[in-house]
Amino acid sequence: MAKTIKVYGNMERWFHSHLVHFVAFMIISGLPVLSHSFDFIAYGVGIPVSTLMGSQDILSAGMSFLRFIHYTSAFLLTLMAIPFVLYKLTNFTTWSMWPDKWGIKATIDGTAEMWKFYMKQEHVSFGKMNIGQKFFAQGVVLCMIVIFISGYMLIFRDMFSVEVASYARGAHAISFVLLGMLLMIHIYLATHPTNKNSYKAMFKTGEMDIDFIKDHHGIYYDKLKKEGKV
Repeated sequence: MAKTIKVYGNMERWFHSHLVHFVAFMIISGLPVLSHSFDFIAYGVGIPVSTLMGSQDILSAGMSFLRFIHYTSAFLLTLMAIPFVLYKLTNFTTWSMWPDKWGIKATIDGTAEMWKFYMKQEHVSFGKMNIGQKFFAQGVVLCMIVIFISGYMLIFRDMFSVEVASYARGAHAISFVLLGMLLMIHIYLATHPTNKNSYKAMFKTGEMDIDFIKDHHGIYYDKLKKEGKV
């Protein structure tokens, strides 16, 4: 059996796993609020809810229930994020989402390596995360910050002017759409056969084979070697 090393801590795996659940609830419950094109979700939910509430307005009942799910998910995600953020801030400069190398050339080379790895399945040398995963992580963090700030501003909109609330609503909608797009790309890449070792490490064991790291995450392997971990 190949020797393995822990690459994801329990806190990271716990947060990542539950983040998926809460974001899914927030997206599904937020779509009908974003656009009338998704009213069918509210109608689908509203049928049983209106029956239980004795209401004749199916759409209104569905929207009220979805808002409750949206607000509750946001609140629970906030509670979950607090200990994780505090934990991550203790090693802010070593986050994997920061570039291993800086500059335009490094960005171009990193993108080319992603093409070779995912499309041609050729040998490449990544850090702990490839450049696509790093951009995704940075984008998600930015979107989540905007969503949380604008979302709570909308919940307490009476504390702000109509103009500020309008800007908050626009920022919330834009960041919501961007987050959804990022997640679709992330899900595709995360479930790609070439990423099965990383997927297993994040959602199951927290560990990855040393040989795999050496072959596909050379920059990360060199770092581990310098630290005396391999």
